[in-house]
Amino acid sequence: MAGVTASVDPGASASAIPPAGAASTEGTGDPTLDGFLDLLPFKVPLDKEINGVEDIDANPLVLTFICNGSEPAWKLKNTGDKSFGFGWFDTNLGGGILNIGPKQTVDIPSKALAVVGSPWDAETKLLLVTVPTVGVSNCGGASSVPPAIPAPAPLPVAVPAVSRAVTAVPYYTR
Repeated sequence: MAGVTASVDPGASASAIPPAGAASTEGTGDPTLDGFLDLLPFKVPLDKEINGVEDIDANPLVLTFICNGSEPAWKLKNTGDKSFGFGWFDTNLGGGILNIGPKQTVDIPSKALAVVGSPWDAETKLLLVTVPTVGVSNCGGASSVPPAIPAPAPLPVAVPAVSRAVTAVPYYTR
């Protein structure tokens, strides 16, 4: 295009790190960690001070199971009066995120021996500072062992190049 020129101001620069005098109103101050935390479906309460048990929120979610033959069928019940988001994982390396309404019960799609999860407030998206809910089944066929990783094959042992000891005298220099 004729007549169009681009110029660059040599004094201008771009930076992911705020200037030294800038104060962050939220976040950790570490741009890499803050970028990771922004990917989560909830906000971490970085400003919450925990000095004792009284500062920990009660977990409104309860995991239960029934045995379908030898496998557990997991259910999550919200005992609270508001909606929550919930992230879960199990001992079979499964996991997921779901929402649950007040006093609602939902199925967890897992057949693992144990399931662990943590809730966050569905309205504010703030992670509850709570002990995660944990469920451990006693169904006969449930396995707590993740898929097996085969043991490495033994390496062959090399035959020594010389079958007798070296008898040379070391020579030292200064």
